[in-house]
Amino acid sequence: MCVLLPFAVAAQTDWPREIAGADGAVIRVYHPQPDSLAGNVLKLRAAFSVVRRGETEPRYGSFVALNGVETDRNERTLSLLSSNVLSLRFSEWMAADSLATLKETIECGLPGIGYDISLDRLIAFMDRPAGGMGKAVVKAGQVRLENTPPRIIFSQRPSMLVMIDGVPRLRLNKDWGIRVVANSPYAIAESTDGWYYLYGRHRWYVAPMPAGPYLHSGYYPRDLMWMKADIDDLNGENEVFADTMREENAGIRDIVVSTTAAELIQTQGRLYSGR
Repeated sequence: MCVLLPFAVAAQTDWPREIAGADGAVIRVYHPQPDSLAGNVLKLRAAFSVVRRGETEPRYGSFVALNGVETDRNERTLSLLSSNVLSLRFSEWMAADSLATLKETIECGLPGIGYDISLDRLIAFMDRPAGGMGKAVVKAGQVRLENTPPRIIFSQRPSMLVMIDGVPRLRLNKDWGIRVVANSPYAIAESTDGWYYLYGRHRWYVAPMPAGPYLHSGYYPRDLMWMKADIDDLNGENEVFADTMREENAGIRDIVVSTTAAELIQTQGRLYSGR
């Protein structure tokens, strides 16, 4: 039986969206990424964070879920009717009963927040090629330029914009023996522990999915040591070389990932208007 706090089903228009567990935990689910859509069954994956009762620091994870859906073809939207979490990854060890509670909370809460999902966006996400940001599209002997304006992202804390050209495409790097995101100029790699690591200027960031959310980490797995060594060597040999982050970004608080053309505008705290 599903037991959620009342605001778990309150109207939420933007992602991430929140689920409030009966145990007082608040789960923030980031925008789902579809794997497949067949009839009224949608398989998706999503990153999430959990803040437990009495704590302030979020803990991150990801899940894959199979969902029964209802489609409104007039409004071109899709809503989740039921959810079954197939697999769940978490950033730390969790007791079996706590993991089961977390899984049940996500399954119960996902239909409550999974409404008004753009059907066109889901289809485009599944069909999108690796390229697409500001590139020319050739059709029938003509060149059509993609003139979609970049998304403007505002941040009130020191942040960095990490660009991925469309859906993250993982490809084996034979020199490093690991899979990396091939359609990004940034060093993003998949470790054998199932997590994704962003590296630059001797700083590591970890996320449950290639597109984030990323959290600063003082640890990196041993299978990423060759990637680290090569990047560090390149930095030492060529001062002009920029791997993913410049030294002036040593105080980065947030990693902002975009899979479409975007610009990041940063301020130091809130902007105030007036004389």
